[in-house]
Amino acid sequence: PRARPADVLTSAAIAGRVAALDVGITSPATAHGNDAADAMFCRKVMEREPERAELEAQNIVYRPVVWTCYGRPHAAAEEVVRAIARRIARRRGRASQRAIAEQMRAAFSVCIARRAARMSLACWPRQSPSEAAVAAQRHFDLPPGDKT
Repeated sequence: PRARPADVLTSAAIAGRVAALDVGITSPATAHGNDAADAMFCRKVMEREPERAELEAQNIVYRPVVWTCYGRPHAAAEEVVRAIARRIARRRGRASQRAIAEQMRAAFSVCIARRAARMSLACWPRQSPSEAAVAAQRHFDLPPGDKT
């Protein structure tokens, strides 16, 4: 079987290995009382189990990197952020690992917020103004011509 592509292939996330990072965002509503990030992490690991041997043969580690839609990272995602920040700080020689990790977390938060806004806008009905007025009249049982 051929390995499915990950979102990011990098050598910065796990020391001495190439990591196939599979980024995911999940909602607590999907976890049915459990930890949503952990549930998605486990599901992604199980989905990729058939490809694990092939990836290992190529010295690639598959790692789901999961956040909730509210911005809380799974422990593995936080570990990846710290590892990448540590590598960047080492390369720059002067940068603070903690500051880099905070910048990364802020960027992830912005991406998650943009995603939520796009999803919200995608759910709005696509109607012309006249169609929207007719639908509002029907919904609120307004008599034709009444705009209150």
